[in-house]
Amino acid sequence: MNEEDAAELVKVVNEYQTKKMDIEGEDFKVESVDENLVKNVARFCHAQISPCASFWGGIITQEIVKLTGKYSPLRQWLHHEFFEVLPEGDVKRTIEPSRYYDYHLLFGDDFVKKTAESNSFLVGAGALGC
Repeated sequence: MNEEDAAELVKVVNEYQTKKMDIEGEDFKVESVDENLVKNVARFCHAQISPCASFWGGIITQEIVKLTGKYSPLRQWLHHEFFEVLPEGDVKRTIEPSRYYDYHLLFGDDFVKKTAESNSFLVGAGALGC
């Protein structure tokens, strides 16, 4: 949540945008950069929430299975972000260590309070490949 760091990352990304890069023998150049996306990456890069950890855990596990078996691993870029779920406008965020720190950071205190006060029952079944 440091705006100075976010501005510095935008500056670095814009500097690299103008350079051509050699990736696996091919010239690669970034056409455009969404500065809001870069700022959000800088602000929330250390936040870890269970759904994202589960998603990446599943992807990595499948890639390990592919690498050790008869299937081919991914040989391409995989982009995963969901900044559109962030609340708009000013949001009160408590930045102090707690079990739900990352949720406070991403969604704000009001969301965490409403979620904690709600009653829900979740049933799931599945495994790798289901």
